[in-house]
Amino acid sequence: NRQNNYAQFSTLHTLSGSAMTASLITYDTTDTHYGIHLESGSKMVFEHTGTYNIVFSAVGTTTQNENTAFAIWFKKNGNNIDNSSPALLFHSWNNSLG
Repeated sequence: NRQNNYAQFSTLHTLSGSAMTASLITYDTTDTHYGIHLESGSKMVFEHTGTYNIVFSAVGTTTQNENTAFAIWFKKNGNNIDNSSPALLFHSWNNSLG
């Protein structure tokens, strides 16, 4: 059991989805890793037990001129992890900050 397991996965592919439909985020590049690897492009396999800090970054767009909510959540062994999704919202084009 080794401390400091890490990994960085990325993709440049455009991902799209539909309302109320789950879609997997898949990765096509393993930038660096130790103790964590990918299976089938979307399943992260942790080779050692422990507590992990998982951080992600995403950029999104919408083609609708209305507020659009969406969610990204984690699954463990195929089951959604409760309270693992942040609240995410695209604001309509007419809204301004200020």
